[in-house]
Amino acid sequence: MIQKTKLLKYLNIAINAIIFVATYYYIVSVFVDKSISISDFSFEDVFNVKSIFFLSFLLLLMIINWGIEALKWKIVSKPIANFTYLESIKSVLLGIFTGLFLPNRTGEFIGRVFSNENVNRKELFVHNIIANISQVLVTLIFGLISIIFLGNFAQYVFSYMGINAVLISIISSILIFALLLVYFLLPQLSKTKFFRNKLRNWLSKLKNLPIKTLVTILSLSVLRFLIFSIQYILAFRWLNIPISSLDLIALCSIYFLILAVIPSVVFTEIGIRGSVMLILFMAWFQYSSTQINNPEINILFATLAIWIINIIIPAIVGSLFMSKLKILKQ
Repeated sequence: MIQKTKLLKYLNIAINAIIFVATYYYIVSVFVDKSISISDFSFEDVFNVKSIFFLSFLLLLMIINWGIEALKWKIVSKPIANFTYLESIKSVLLGIFTGLFLPNRTGEFIGRVFSNENVNRKELFVHNIIANISQVLVTLIFGLISIIFLGNFAQYVFSYMGINAVLISIISSILIFALLLVYFLLPQLSKTKFFRNKLRNWLSKLKNLPIKTLVTILSLSVLRFLIFSIQYILAFRWLNIPISSLDLIALCSIYFLILAVIPSVVFTEIGIRGSVMLILFMAWFQYSSTQINNPEINILFATLAIWIINIIIPAIVGSLFMSKLKILKQ
């Protein structure tokens, strides 16, 4: 038994080391990748007294954003493990770090679930799925509303990207309906013959999440979405990119919608984000006949700045809690 415990301990250390090295390799590779070079960007025009205000506000919103996500995690996991708010924050930040080296940051559950050894991890994993569904639902709903709001432009930009706007709207509507059913009725659905016995028993644990709690989680997801949108408004104001706040929120909503359905590969996430943002807003400037100097550089820089603030900084902080990560139970 002692030898087995030691073996598991060393295996956990080895797994943690692999995750740590792989994730930091990814972070470093992003900043040496020539594809996101910003050598043509005029730092003198941006980094001034005004930039201190914008950067400070962006950092503050990042803290609020992940603070809300930690609250969400605390609420959704309460029936299984009554974490303190500090424990919830550590798990969320660790999840950001472990999520970097897998597509669409799906590895976030590793940091959240496997940083808690003395709990039922299967149940915790299912509750993590519920938390993720809430955010995806909000993204799809706001994206669909924005497609309707932007009307002809939405058709223009999607056709510009080789996508049918009507088809995207139909798919989004179907996904919203399906996810709403799963989100609110999964415990009931799990009792049907569609699920196997073991999975049915596993999913039935969600009965501990009442409708009121699910609505609260969904409301917090809406708040997070609005914070994301405000961050982009601030970043575009900072870089003097001329676009109204309402149009920007609608464009960001479509941007988030596209990112939600595009599977990003390990070393190309920031490239995908930059490319989607660039195509979307360049199409907008062309459609609205808006004149702007160096739009490509400004848009890519805004995307990169928000990505660093929202993901890289929290991930680096989260890496400080790697000692909590225990993939294998001892």
